[in-house]
Amino acid sequence: MKKILVALIILTALACEDEQKQTEVLRIEAEKIHDQGLIKLQAGNFEEALNLFDEAIAIDETFEKPHVNKVEVYLNQSDYQKAINEIEIIIDKAPEVAENWVLAGIFEEKKGNKEKAFEYYETSIVKFKERIDRNKNEELTEEFERSEMDDETAILFSYILLEDFDRLDKAVTKFEDKNPDSPIIEYFLNFDKEVYMDNIFPDFELEE
Repeated sequence: MKKILVALIILTALACEDEQKQTEVLRIEAEKIHDQGLIKLQAGNFEEALNLFDEAIAIDETFEKPHVNKVEVYLNQSDYQKAINEIEIIIDKAPEVAENWVLAGIFEEKKGNKEKAFEYYETSIVKFKERIDRNKNEELTEEFERSEMDDETAILFSYILLEDFDRLDKAVTKFEDKNPDSPIIEYFLNFDKEVYMDNIFPDFELEE
């Protein structure tokens, strides 16, 4: 009986290893197609780009980058409903990416769903902080310090979007202590959310 159990464990391990290898092969293939789509996107060939992004997704359904670039295509086409649909897919496939929650929140606020937008902004702060903590476990490098500063800056922006000025003031003070010469501080202190929301995607309109 013990031998049978050991054999089953070995077979399970081998099956998992084979599945992992197959997944890696699919991701490599999907990335190649995705990169072709990027070339088309940069050239302004949006329909060809969309077709290639969809092809990459069909190869590897867990691959979120084609969806990110589909959002860019739809924003270029001012097709906001499709952009929103893709963002919802992105935050489902890659919930750890904080920036996706910010963008999703902005769209919800543009739609008039302020409560849901604020939930997304709060989630973005959690994700930015989690990324900072993850990176701290790695070797401290100049690149890490830049990344940490970028994430801390993004958190300030999320506080502004949340209209949470108490937390913003505390975060700005902390940020200023670490980065006293950063011009970003003045930018955020003078940031006008209402003007920003009016000017981002000014032709925003959803189909009935």
